[in-house]
Amino acid sequence: MEFDRIEALRIGQELKRIRKQRGLSLAEVESLSQGRWKAVVVGSYERADRAITVGRLSALDRKSTRLNSSHGY
Repeated sequence: MEFDRIEALRIGQELKRIRKQRGLSLAEVESLSQGRWKAVVVGSYERADRAITVGRLSALDRKSTRLNSSHGY
């Protein structure tokens, strides 16, 4: 159980690092995702208050990749 918490913290820190690196607020993430990724939920993933599933993490990665491609990153 402790491993799960440590892994959730690591993933959350990485999510926050990526979001901050892109200069996005939690509200902007929600807006850019057209409400699919609620600010409060993303924040809870970042704090590891909620564990993100592999499916949701994969969906976020796909969304992020599409945003990068469309903005020339």
